[in-house]
This record gives sequence, C-alpha cells and structure tokens, in this order.
Amino acid sequence: MRKHVLLTAVWLAAAGGALADGPDEAKELAGAVSFTLQVKKDHAYVGEEIPVTVRLMSRVTLNDVSYPTLAATGFTVRRFASHREGRELVEGRRFEIIEFDTVVYAGTAGELVLGPARSTCTMVVRRRIPRSLQGRGVLDDSLLRDVYAISERRPLELTSGSVVVNVVPLPDEGRPEDFDGAVGSYKLEVDAGPLEVEAGEPLTVTMTVRGNGNIALVTLPGMVSDDGFKVYEPQVKTNTVEWERGAPGERTFEQVLIPDDESVTAVPGVSFSYFDPATGEYRTARAGPIPITVLPAEEDGGTRIVDVLGYGLEPDPEMLGRDIVYIKGSPGGFRRAGARMYGTPAFLVFHGAAALAFLAVVTAGRRRRRLEEDVAYARLARAPRQAQRGLVHAGELLQQGQVRDFYETVHQTVQELVGAIYDLVPGSVTRDRVSALAADGLEEDVARDLDALFDACDRARFAPGETEREEAEETMLLSHRVISALSRSPGR
Repeated sequence: MRKHVLLTAVWLAAAGGALADGPDEAKELAGAVSFTLQVKKDHAYVGEEIPVTVRLMSRVTLNDVSYPTLAATGFTVRRFASHREGRELVEGRRFEIIEFDTVVYAGTAGELVLGPARSTCTMVVRRRIPRSLQGRGVLDDSLLRDVYAISERRPLELTSGSVVVNVVPLPDEGRPEDFDGAVGSYKLEVDAGPLEVEAGEPLTVTMTVRGNGNIALVTLPGMVSDDGFKVYEPQVKTNTVEWERGAPGERTFEQVLIPDDESVTAVPGVSFSYFDPATGEYRTARAGPIPITVLPAEEDGGTRIVDVLGYGLEPDPEMLGRDIVYIKGSPGGFRRAGARMYGTPAFLVFHGAAALAFLAVVTAGRRRRRLEEDVAYARLARAPRQAQRGLVHAGELLQQGQVRDFYETVHQTVQELVGAIYDLVPGSVTRDRVSALAADGLEEDVARDLDALFDACDRARFAPGETEREEAEETMLLSHRVISALSRSPGR
C-alpha cells in the first residue's frame, strides 16, 4: 500500500516565499517533484518487520537533500542508514530518483498511523523572462539573456502522506511455554568446546540466533535441562552493523558450563521459540544435545615442586657408596666465551621481519574490519578511484560532442567526491556549501576553484544556448585540478 503527495504551486518555501513566481512557473513546476512514503504491508502482527521506503522523484534540480524523519507513534523505527540514487523515464520525462529505506516494528495492536515523512532540500529554478519583455526585440540583447539565465535556489520542506497499518496481536493458540516475544524468521546454531574435559573444568556453549526480525530483542535460548552442570551468565554479542543496512541480524550467546562429575555425557539440547508472521504460526528451533566426554578429576598427589615452566622437578637420585656426588656428570657442549645468539645479524633480521609481518597483518585486518563496519570510511576510501573513473567518462562524453552530459557527469563526480570526504549526502553539495567548507578548513585555492567549477556546471546545465567546446575543455582542466586537490585533502 502506498500514498504520496505531489509538490504543487500552492506549497510554500521554508523561508516563507512562494514556490512559484507566477501562474506560468506554477504550471511548469506542478508535478515536477514527488515525495512518497511507501509501506509494503498495511496489515502486520505486533513486532513484525515492516519495510518502509521514502522515495523522492524530481525533474528539477534539488540540492541539500536531508535524510527523512518519520512520524511513527506506536512503532520502533530503525534509522535510515543508506540511500540509493538513479534515474527513471516517466511519460517521456526524465526524473532523478533518491530512495531511503528503513524498517519499523509495531509495538502495540490497533490501527496505527505511520507518517508523514519529512525532509528538506533546496530547489534550483531558472528565472523566467517577464512576459512584458517578450516579443519586443529586446531579447536580442545578450546581456539581458544572461541576466535571466541565472538560476535561483529556493529552500523547500517536503512532506509525504500517511499510511494506516492494521496491527493485530499475536495469537494465544499454539504459543510455546518458552516463547519470549521474538517475531520473524530465525535459525538456531549451537556449538560446544572442548568436547573432552575433566570434572570441574569449564566448557563453552555458543548459541547463535540468525535471521530477519528485531534481532536486538532476541533473548537467550533455553536448555532442556542443566542437571549435572554449574551454569554461568552468558556473554551476549549482537552484530547490528549489517542488520542496520537491511541484512539478516545475528545474536550470539556464549555460556560457560562446568560438569559436576564423569556421569555427564552430553551438553543438553537447546530450543528457541519464535512467531513466524509469514505463516501465522509459532515455531521452535532445536539443536543438540552435543555428546561430550567427562574424565574423573585428577586426585591430589601431594605437594610437588613445580618450576616456572610448569614441569614437575624430581630430586636427583642419591648415589650410595661414594663420598662425593658431583653436581654435573658431564661437561656438555662447548662454545666461544661471550657468544650470544641474540647478538647475531640473523637473529635480528629474523625477529625484525617477524615483527613487521605481524604489524602488517594486524593493520590489514583492522582496515578490512573498518571497511566492513564503517560506511563513511569505506565510502571515503573508494571516492578517489570513483572520481578518476568519472573524469574518464566525462572526457569520453566531451570527445563525442555531448557537452551537456559532460557537465552533468563532472558535476555529479565532484558532488560525490566532496560528499565522501566530508560525509555529506551528494545532493547537499552545492556552491552554498563550499563557503561553509572553506570556513571549516578547506584550502582557499581549492574552495575558489570548486566554486568556479560549480558555477560553470550550473551555467551549462541551466542557461539557454550551447556551451562552447573551448569553454568545456577549460572546465575539464579545472575539474582535474579540483579532484586532484580534493583527493589530497585530509577530509573529515
């Protein structure tokens, strides 16, 4: 079920001015922007995962687009963690698309209202030539055309419609005794180790619940019986990084058990009950029991002398019938006095190489984990290579004579690079933001070149008439200089 609201000329800008200057411009802008709240389910159970998409379609230029906020009384809302951008052709008109995805969970039964979604942005509008000047010969004046080709930026507030979701309670029929509120589709995995221990020694049982649902609310699976064990409180680990991006979640419970005696032969079976909204039924996932071997505890053999390495030291046998017992029975091997292994070049090279290899492995592992877990860092790491590919594509378009597409590609490439460096939504990177970045530490020369590049792109994209090839080539050189400087920028 989906509802949406289209921008029309009766909307007001955030600053209090009218969206359109007059009826002609109002007619042109009507239906130019669509801000839609899309909900894939209008019927759901309490706690069920409900996918939500906020979709922005525009055939005018929008900048500074903010992540949406969603009115959701009675729901738990997962944060908007990512967005997608693309283009669509609708009735012969090209629309720029931005989609924001998230998931909500209903906390109570009843008819709950979800929405509206709200966002802010800036619309770039080309000034229209007044009707009073049309057809009077004055339009031949190139200066007048230049004046009215200037684009204006108007702040907007976007508001979608609302959706009513009918939420029903979980059924009482068939509810397992160990059900603790988990709703979704899950799998249970159980592992234990070591599988051979002495009585009184610990072993660890690892229980992993993985699937689609509100993984943060999943509780410890229950053991069929813990007779014969001392049981300790578990350590809980929740992997929310991929889950926040929409992937299945994962929660792990590590519990220490200590068998009382050798009569214990297995780790008890484990069960986890949940409600599956796809079938409307309760389900129970089971795993185990896991066979183990428990050895008798080692008896205390009295006091032993133990050296620092843990080996028992036996006294030297007493030799009878001799007046003198020698401390050392043989001289052993010989070596040069003062020679030490740790002073040799081979020793230093070997241990130095081992230390460097260890540091390289640790550094590579940390970087790989950060790339997997930190969206902003991964985006920043990829940005310079993507910018270079964008410049190559822009150069190909220029060689083919597609000047307008060339400027579109340059503008988008620079937007995405600056957005990655300063952790901004690409659509929010505009000339107005450049001055703020300059105040925030962007070098003055780079900020000046960046402003000039955005100005050239805006004039080519929104001003009437054709842009000269020579001017486009100068813009290409400027874009190379800007992207090279930004790639060396310290960024965030």
